[in-house]
Amino acid sequence: MVKAWEEWDAKNGSENDHPDFPEKQCYVMFVLEHEGKYLESFVLLNFDEARSLLVQVSYRLCFGKHSSNSSTLPFTVEGKQVSIKTFGVQISLIDFTLSRINTSEKILFLDLTADPYLFKGTKGDKESETYRKMKAVTKDSWEGHFSRTNVLWLIYLVISY
Repeated sequence: MVKAWEEWDAKNGSENDHPDFPEKQCYVMFVLEHEGKYLESFVLLNFDEARSLLVQVSYRLCFGKHSSNSSTLPFTVEGKQVSIKTFGVQISLIDFTLSRINTSEKILFLDLTADPYLFKGTKGDKESETYRKMKAVTKDSWEGHFSRTNVLWLIYLVISY
């Protein structure tokens, strides 16, 4: 897997850390139906696509569920069935920091404070500003669940795209 990452990085460039970890390191591999596009390179054509993207991200952040790949997104809120139109936009969320997961047996988390690079971007850099705001919200207690951090990423999407 490391060799495949190095080949991809040489061809495309990666902002992610080199996966050169100890021999017993566990990895996660995401296999998606279509490789899709990074949001940074995706062009939203109209308001409907932008709204669909934000609603889908909100839904996934709130409920953490994958939905069907169709023209509408069905989900349940407080016992009521709700559907939204996708307008051809299907999103996948990947937490590249692998920051927090509740296995129902325990909470696994990454202490993001250990990676000062996340917080040291220049003033005005939207991503670094978002991480700094997250740090203030969590008070460096990264194992906790803070819904406000999800709102910070929604704001990031709105002001960035």
